[in-house]
Amino acid sequence: MDNRRLECDQAKNLIPLAADGQAAAQVQVQRAQNCQRSMKKSHMWLLFGAAAAGTTLFALFAVFVWLFFFGGFPEIVKGADNYTSEINRLVNLKTGCVHTGFICFPEELPKGISENDAVFYSFYQDTLFDPTNEVFLEVKYGNQDYAAEINRLENTCKTYAYERRTLLRGGKNYPYPAYVAIDGSDYTLEYAMLTGNNRIAYIYLSFMSNPKKLRAVPVEYLPADYATKMSSLRFDAYNIYVIPQVSNDEAHAYDYSRNSLETVEDWHVVSINENDMFSVCTLHYPDRSERVNYCVHRRGDMKSDKDIIVNGDCIPEAHGKQFVAARLDGNRVILTCSDDSGEKEYFYKIK
Repeated sequence: MDNRRLECDQAKNLIPLAADGQAAAQVQVQRAQNCQRSMKKSHMWLLFGAAAAGTTLFALFAVFVWLFFFGGFPEIVKGADNYTSEINRLVNLKTGCVHTGFICFPEELPKGISENDAVFYSFYQDTLFDPTNEVFLEVKYGNQDYAAEINRLENTCKTYAYERRTLLRGGKNYPYPAYVAIDGSDYTLEYAMLTGNNRIAYIYLSFMSNPKKLRAVPVEYLPADYATKMSSLRFDAYNIYVIPQVSNDEAHAYDYSRNSLETVEDWHVVSINENDMFSVCTLHYPDRSERVNYCVHRRGDMKSDKDIIVNGDCIPEAHGKQFVAARLDGNRVILTCSDDSGEKEYFYKIK
């Protein structure tokens, strides 16, 4: 481009040497004009190239923002045949992508179930901080499979050290009887709902605050207070996956496993006097039974801040019985248990 500019400048500065050199001068003028036109075209191409480069960079930035912040194209899976594989895929995504273990949902559908009896839809879009997720399954069970599934929901629980949590009963805010794992905690809902005629609808929603944007879950299957449940973090809302906090200073932690097979140890304490206590150790089982493990009479040692066992294993005949209650009656502790023959009282006399 610099050579062309020099050539044009030379053409402008040429002076004809004689009158009969007018033709040559005109040629030089023409050459100068051509050079100017060529430079204008070069400038236009440079501007066009810069604009194209800017447009490309903007487009690349827009694509980056769309993918990074908004998750790009959503992943959509339909059909009951894809249910088990899709649930397993969602559960095994990296930590933080899916805020559930799908404990309300069955691990697999009954064998031989027809396409007309099962509807499945999964929408997943991984955005920057939290995913947008909608999972819907509705199954019409045969009588035997329906009874088995109700039994599973009744006995589904998670255990954390000395605490055992079951699926919460939905209450009046749900349009049908419901078993709830997450009741609007951290912008999330997970529940199984008995919609009648042996049908059960399983619903998981994460960061889907606008019911009009739902793609599969019928609006009439949402709780009446849906907007309130999905409008804030609500860490105080029921969530079967939240690990109990030892102190208020600890951050919330989650266990998204489906394990419901462990027993949980619990203690029922009867205060005898300022120093003595009677403790009943029980075990909670997944079938909702709470059975006596052993009983201990303790006395507090105020000087060493330790318990002294006055009588260990006080009422061995109560072992394995269903715990009902324990209370103090004068100089006796009365332990009430039940079995197939009914309730029975066991006594421990305080010496």
